[in-house]
Order: sequence, then C-alpha cells, then structure tokens
Amino acid sequence: MDTLTPVPASLATRRTPSRATLGARVAVAAELLGKPLMPHQRQIVDTALEILDPATGRHAYGTVIVTIPRQSGKTMLVHALLLAGVLSRRDYRAWYTAQTGIAARKKFREYTAAVARIRLLRQRGTKELIKVRETAGDESWAFGDSRLSLFSPQPDAIHGEATDLVVMDEAWAHTLARGRELMQAAAPSGATRPRQQIWIVSTAGDAGSEFLSDMCATGRRLATAGATSGIAYFEWSAAGAYPAGADLPQIVDAVIDAHPAVGRTVLADKVRGDLETLGLDEWLRGYGNVWTASSIRVLPADLWAAACAHGDPHPAEQPAFGIDVALDRSNACIAMAWPGDSGHARTKIAVHGTGTGWVIDELARLRAAGWTGPVAVDNFGPAVSLIDPLKRAGCNVAVMNTKAVATACGDLYDAVMQQTIRVAPNPLLDLAVEGAAKRALGDAFAWGRKTSAADITPLGATTWALWALRHGPSEPVLY
Repeated sequence: MDTLTPVPASLATRRTPSRATLGARVAVAAELLGKPLMPHQRQIVDTALEILDPATGRHAYGTVIVTIPRQSGKTMLVHALLLAGVLSRRDYRAWYTAQTGIAARKKFREYTAAVARIRLLRQRGTKELIKVRETAGDESWAFGDSRLSLFSPQPDAIHGEATDLVVMDEAWAHTLARGRELMQAAAPSGATRPRQQIWIVSTAGDAGSEFLSDMCATGRRLATAGATSGIAYFEWSAAGAYPAGADLPQIVDAVIDAHPAVGRTVLADKVRGDLETLGLDEWLRGYGNVWTASSIRVLPADLWAAACAHGDPHPAEQPAFGIDVALDRSNACIAMAWPGDSGHARTKIAVHGTGTGWVIDELARLRAAGWTGPVAVDNFGPAVSLIDPLKRAGCNVAVMNTKAVATACGDLYDAVMQQTIRVAPNPLLDLAVEGAAKRALGDAFAWGRKTSAADITPLGATTWALWALRHGPSEPVLY
C-alpha cells in the first residue's frame, strides 16, 4: 500500500464530487499493465473524465492539459488512458501523436509491447484479441471494433477521421502555428462523437514552445478562476518553490519535493545524479517542470512578495490606467496606478475579463465615477484596436510607442527591485509575474508575450498604468 503523502499540484482543476467519472476505467487499465496509478495520476483522470451529461456520456472537459515533470508517469498515464478507451467502449477511435512522427512511432511500439504482455489479451486459439498493424503509415491496434491509431503531427493527418480521443504528447515541441493547426484539425473530427476529448500532455517547454505556453496560460487562468467545464488543467512544477538567489542545494531539494513520483517510481538520488549530466537549465525543465524561459524569474519572488500590499486610491487621488489584451484576444485587463501617500506608487488590477468587448464600457463607467486619468495602450500590441473606440468614448488615451514600452518595463522592474512600488495582491498578476519572460528591445527589454509561460496581460496592464502615472500626458498624444 502506498503510504507516502501525495505531492499537491502546483495548480489543478478541482474535482466536482457530484459528477460521475470514468477515472476508475483508467485505473483498471493501469492495473492490467502492471503499473497502478500513483495519486497524482488518479487525481488527473478522476477529474478530467468527469461526465457532464449522463444521457450522452459527454465529458465536462473537452480539452485536458497535463504538464508534469519527466519520470513522473506521463507515458504510463497516456498508455492507460488509451487502453481504457479501446477496451471499455465499442467503436472507439483513439489517435496518438508526439513531437515528431519518429517519436510517435517509438512510443507506439512501447505501447504495443506492453499490451502484448497482458495475459488476458493474448491470443486464444486462433482468435487474435488485439490486432496490431505496424505498416508505415498505418500503425494501429484494434480490439473488436475499437481502434488506436498513430498519426504524424501534421495538420492534415486526421482530416476526415472520426475521433473520440486525440492525444498530443510532448506538445512543447510545437510552434504556435503548428499547434493551432493540429487543434483545428482535431476538434472538428469529433463533431459526431459527443464524448470526444483532446489531451495535451507535456513537460515544460522553452522560449520556442509557443503553443504549449499559450495553452498553459489559458489552462492556468481557467483553473485559477475555478472553471468546471471546457478545459481541465493539471500542473506539477517546482517553479516558484525556491526563493530568488537560492543556492544549488536549496533548488535541488525544492525540485525533489515537488516531483510527484519521487519515492514511488523514481529515486531522489537518481534525480540528483542527473543534474551534472543534463546541466541546470535542462535538469530544471525535465525534473522540475520549470520553463527555461522563466526558470530565472525576471522579478525575484521575494522582492515581488515584499512589494505586495492591499490598497485603493483615495477619492481625491486621480489614478492612471493601463490596458492590455492577450495575443489571441481571449481576455483583457485594466490596471490602475496612483501616487499613494507614502512616497510609493501604488497599483491594482481594476478588471480582468474574457474577450475585449467589455473594455470600453468599463472605462466609461470609471470616467463616470470621476476617474479621468490617462489610459495607456501599447500602439504595437493586441490592444491597438481599442485606441480609436477609447478616444470616441472620451478617454484621455496615451498611445505608447516602442521607446515608451521599453521605458515602462524598465520603470516597473526598477520599482520592484528598489521597493518604491506597492502592488495590490492578485492571483492572476502573481501568475503573470512568475511566468513572465523578457524580449530584447535594442539595449532595453519588453515583456515577451510569445515566450512567457503565462498570460501576462495583468502584468502588461500594470506596467502601462505605472508608465501613464509617471509619463502619461494630461492630453491625448499620438506618436
């Protein structure tokens, strides 16, 4: 019996106990494979496989995102998931791919060999219970009329196919464009299959892992907001588990403590021993599930925590505002900044919401309340489309050029490092700061929307608001 204390997730969609779940089927499949699910694996499948509509069997979550360290049972989890579907349902269509076609075929052979070892599924007489095809271009195995098929990560690979389950393994390898093409191919393939799910499974990525970064940012936002349908998100990571400036032994201990399989299927000494072989960055990414783009935080955790303090502007104070919009326009954020009464600038997230349609009305409401300070918008960011509507609504718009953006990012960084700012605590802002990465702007920098490991709109809005407070004009300015 497993008596170890389960390692809690860094962030995970919460289980809805009133719903039935098919998680037990995956647990049975894992038992057949001789590798019972560990607590974190059982937590994932019990929540991800909740049934929203018992009449149709439709799952509560059409998309499931799982990001966990290496050697924590990712391959086993996927294998049991695929096997459970094929064995427990008629006419089930599961599809699997990985970072490349070669990698997918390697995993497929591992799955096939493991299934062949299951005594209950071995050939009986002349009847072959599981039929395996390993012909190039047609790698699959079938159980009755249910089938698992391999596909290369190309956008046209499953066009015209019916899918109940699509698994994209090691999604860190896909660019934003390729990942979106795969999603656009996979989603319609389940149009006639009410139980379809798409699983995106991966260890943390690097600066080029734009698709996984984008999906994780959405998953984190929804899990933080307590979403109970649509996208389920599960993350085990050592990111933020050690303080800025921590020495190497502290970092190693934090990674081992955050790894959900240490003491179960992987030895702590093995994790320690691989550090010298892999190098710190790759070791952190692999065993700590820490994004290499943000393994060294831009804003140190201890100084950020010290800068956080609750507060609201006094009626006589006139705050400035900043607006930022996500690259995919899925959400937007308004932040405010005001002088404060202690010599420190103060900031607060005013509103964070889905889409962008609400932004103009919200700024109009703030103006009606008497807050008519400048509203800063990045002229080269996704919020640029709001500039003209804001002007028509009577807002005092401060349009930021590239130099202003660099100045704003440097100002916020300096304010945190020198502790001359106080920021109202907000979980979405904390996530943005934790996952933020920089991009070069000449000899200066800006926040990297594409390379950050989180939705950074709260950080962008806060940065622009502080700039508007310090540099924003009293009248609208165009650059």
